Amino acid sequence: MRRAGRIGSALATLFLTAGVACAWEMAKEGTFDGTWTVSGDSYSMEFGDEGGTVTIFRFTGPALIRTATGFAPSIDSECLGFSAPKNDAIARCVLTDPEGDRIFCALNAAMTPGIANVSGRFVGGTGKYEGITGTVRFQAATGRQSPGKGSSGQTMTIFGNWHLP
Repeated sequence: MRRAGRIGSALATLFLTAGVACAWEMAKEGTFDGTWTVSGDSYSMEFGDEGGTVTIFRFTGPALIRTATGFAPSIDSECLGFSAPKNDAIARCVLTDPEGDRIFCALNAAMTPGIANVSGRFVGGTGKYEGITGTVRFQAATGRQSPGKGSSGQTMTIFGNWHLP
């Protein structure tokens, strides 16, 4: 899977975390786990003398989150990101619950051969998620990138915590 897929997966994880904060009687703080399924497109080009590739990507997909009080309603996610040779990847995601309230996530992926170790944080929200903070983490499979347009999809297991003011 392409590096963009890894980043997209990371972003997806963050979106899942956002789902925990829904109006389904969510606690002010807690931990969560769940699955996040994403698919999308990436665009890559060769960069540098060592065969490196830079990639931009957009991934979307639903997240299913479980907390101590049960399953949260499905959350939709959209992530945009960038990766470059010899650098980690970054992505920004917006998680939207069924009522239209959103959680904003910032993701970073440490790239190793075959695996992107993704960590992120909630950096704000709207409506019932205003002031949310917390973290999310997951791993995404990676693959060799080649120049041009690509598409990919992946389901990841995510973990994290949240705190509301």
